[in-house]
Amino acid sequence: MEQPSLESLKQQIDELKAEQNAESKKMAGLKGDEKTAQQEKIKGIKTKLTAAEEQLKKLYPEEATASKGAAKKAANKKQAKEAQGKQQQQPAEAAIDFENFTCPAGGVLPIHQSAKRDFRTWTRVSTLNATSDNTTVWIRARVQTIRPQGNKLVFFALRQKVHTIQALLSEQEGLAVTRPMLKWAAKISDESIVNVKGRVVKSPEPIKTCTQTEVEIQVHELWLESRATSDQPLKIADCARPVKDIQEQKKKIKAIEKKIDDLRIQVPADPKAKAANDSEIEKLVEEKSRATTYVWPKINTRLDNRILDLRTTTNQAIFRIQSGVGALFREYLYQNNFTEIHTPKLISTASEGGAEVFKVQYFSGNAYLAQSPQLYKQMAICSDFERVFEIGPVFRAESAFTARHLTEFVGLDIEMQIHDHYHEVLDVMDNMFFFIFQGLETRYAEEIKAIQMQFPFEPIKYRNPSPRLHFSEGMSLLKEELGRLNGEIAKVAQSKNGATPEATPALEQQLSELQAQRTIVLGSDSINELDEFADLTTPQEKLLGTLVKAKYGVDFYFLEKYPIAARPFYTMVDPNDPRYTNSYDMFIRNEEICSGGQRVHDPEMLIKRAESKGVPPKSIKDYIDAFRFGAPPHGGGGVGLERVVMLYLNLKNIRRTSLFPRDPNRLAP
Repeated sequence: MEQPSLESLKQQIDELKAEQNAESKKMAGLKGDEKTAQQEKIKGIKTKLTAAEEQLKKLYPEEATASKGAAKKAANKKQAKEAQGKQQQQPAEAAIDFENFTCPAGGVLPIHQSAKRDFRTWTRVSTLNATSDNTTVWIRARVQTIRPQGNKLVFFALRQKVHTIQALLSEQEGLAVTRPMLKWAAKISDESIVNVKGRVVKSPEPIKTCTQTEVEIQVHELWLESRATSDQPLKIADCARPVKDIQEQKKKIKAIEKKIDDLRIQVPADPKAKAANDSEIEKLVEEKSRATTYVWPKINTRLDNRILDLRTTTNQAIFRIQSGVGALFREYLYQNNFTEIHTPKLISTASEGGAEVFKVQYFSGNAYLAQSPQLYKQMAICSDFERVFEIGPVFRAESAFTARHLTEFVGLDIEMQIHDHYHEVLDVMDNMFFFIFQGLETRYAEEIKAIQMQFPFEPIKYRNPSPRLHFSEGMSLLKEELGRLNGEIAKVAQSKNGATPEATPALEQQLSELQAQRTIVLGSDSINELDEFADLTTPQEKLLGTLVKAKYGVDFYFLEKYPIAARPFYTMVDPNDPRYTNSYDMFIRNEEICSGGQRVHDPEMLIKRAESKGVPPKSIKDYIDAFRFGAPPHGGGGVGLERVVMLYLNLKNIRRTSLFPRDPNRLAP
């Protein structure tokens, strides 16, 4: 292999030092897996740098000695210059106590202990626009970013919930802002809380970096209410970064990695060509490093530091919308003569049976966390409440490690008397969700827009009344899809039989994909016919949702009359066809959000239904006895709040819509 020239070695060393410095700067704010990966990256660069320096020392010892002496001399000169600079700055810096700075126009406030009340009028950032020009306001906000411009001007981006505004602090005639105050203000840490008094002025051009694009604030007073530590495990900017930026970065890095892999596979035999190949690989590695400009905190890192993560405008908007769903749910039901109730969450027996229940010690015995308020909703109906609803916690001891399951969530439950038909329950649910969807669109448009900036999604498609499919109709759609796939499989299999060796792999891949789709339709790879009276698997539900949207053009629909084998003992049997029940599920974007139906309200029928399902009547005696004093026909349903919000916003992971999520692996924060 040809000996590298002195200049190429020196250039390589300089580039590696620059890369090491750049990657070291990226360490700030990283934690966990991301920090470990970055440390490994820096370690690799350091190894290359050491090897290059050793090579220089071996091949060009005189130059290595000279370089070492020059570096030491330069370092000593830099150190002396910095010391001289510190001496020159000593008098000015000594005058500024950054921890306790105060002056007539601002400074560090003492700890707020409600010592006095000023009765100031505080202004919301969201209300400031061109009509606010030339008004004086007080605002409290977080410092999102600080950008000093020399020593005479400091720009701030101030944030309140989802709204941001630009503020500028400068020395001006008639203001008490001083040069020391500017120096102090420039060192306020991001995420600190400040009280600002200033004049609102129109901006000559739109301020694209803030939500309030028309105006900015000329700061008259700036007071530090609460200082945030500068050592923060997450950067708000990283948490709020649009997902498209991360996708574009991943795409770019993947393309570079492919080039590197191709070069490593095709290693030339010729030494010169191999050296050129190695050089090209090194250049691509450097290019990959430069392309890695964004950090995307993992979901667990975000949840470990949820206090910071929740501050992003996206998360503020998500939980405004979650609050809105609860408020609209409550508003609609109040308008329709429902009474809100609050049922016990500590109960004596598992509310829905089975092992998916949390047992807790209760004095000298045991209690259970309620899996559902259903028993108590039904008891309220038996107590002549007629129509009830509840918003409260639900607990499920499911070891489900999926993106749509939690062990604790907020349940939105209703129960109501039925006069003529259980479709009265479906009517209420259908009209209620129509009311919720419309309310979100009209009342929370700004929040929806804020979320779409980071996580783009198509608005949900719905209509009123929503499509209601009998379970057998859903099966018919799946049968049609099965027939289509069987036909495609037969065609590809026939083509494969007479295919050339070159075409065979692609046909085999196509055949494999079609067979995988066929398995989804069937619900199992061990059967060849669709079981029309079995419950749907999750993949079947997703496929059915796709087929329903293709046929009806909606993301929200009902599937009713589930087979008797797919519903619990307390569900009323369909009197016209005992193979089915008076039950329903609701779906948003191909996923189930609610199960409900008409309940069995006759105690003798309830006993027979329990026995048919293998449930000993003695084990549910209290439940059965609740209907012995006269019970009206009734039905209802339950919805998971977090799942509704996740699917409405198409966020893919339910943990994004739970304030402090609980799952099998998480009990904190």
